[in-house]
Amino acid sequence: MTKAPVVLLHNGDGGVASSFEPSVGAGDLRWLRQSDVTADDLADAKGLILPLAVDQIALMEIKPALEALLDRGGRIAIMCHMLRPFIDGPGIFVPMEKPKRPDFNLFRLREHAIFADVPTEALESNKGVVGFYGRGHNPMPEGAEAIQVFGERQVPVDWIWERPKGGVVFNHSGNDLWVVGNQPDARKAMAPKLVAWCKGEM
Repeated sequence: MTKAPVVLLHNGDGGVASSFEPSVGAGDLRWLRQSDVTADDLADAKGLILPLAVDQIALMEIKPALEALLDRGGRIAIMCHMLRPFIDGPGIFVPMEKPKRPDFNLFRLREHAIFADVPTEALESNKGVVGFYGRGHNPMPEGAEAIQVFGERQVPVDWIWERPKGGVVFNHSGNDLWVVGNQPDARKAMAPKLVAWCKGEM
């Protein structure tokens, strides 16, 4: 039986977000409980989605498998604050220092398929409250490009990195993209977009 090309690690009770169910049904996505994951589970994956709640200490135990996925041209979408160097390159999460409301204004520096047709205003706040989208950044490795930044300080909350050794990393330094923002349709669309990007279709 052919395995789905994209893996979503899940670290919680119950199933994954309903917005991923069509991708699971189409055979594009398999979700695995992180406590059960081994390096062999990633050996044939094209892409990997790491939500906010992943256990980064456990990710360190399979770091060679993560690096191997990228080395063979795969893609990893990171949604979490990096607190452990589970892949080489990105820096450890830096929180925004004493942010004020204007510091959370979101600006798009370059277009990216994951954010196509989603204005920054749809992501920046939830019911008028800011801070859910992100409160800092995972420092970009050399050669990465910022997609979206916060405020005049240009805090790179979203960036893309084409690794010199192969593979691509998409980074969002905040809450899971499928739960943020003030437009339900935009939130729902984020899950299949991430799967398509991880498959290499974007």
